[in-house]
Amino acid sequence: MKPNKDDSLEYIIYCDSQEKRKKRRINAQNFIRKNKDIIFQRDGYKCKKCGSKKKLTVDHIDPISEGGWDSLENTEILCEKCNLEKGNKIVLPD
Repeated sequence: MKPNKDDSLEYIIYCDSQEKRKKRRINAQNFIRKNKDIIFQRDGYKCKKCGSKKKLTVDHIDPISEGGWDSLENTEILCEKCNLEKGNKIVLPD
């Protein structure tokens, strides 16, 4: 629940954390844009979960929203279907 402006300290902390999340999302998008070709080539242009070669996306293994970082080690190629099934969950490797 969003604090109201009367709770000034809580409101400032809330706004600051929202701004940080927004910046992290923008940074994640820039990281993917810059490294997309490397990630696709590394993963063989197919979904790491089901092997599909259609509707591929770059996914953060540990989601940015859950504290994950932008790194090649924290990204993988998933098809749209597998990415939607995963959502923002952290999935441990088999």
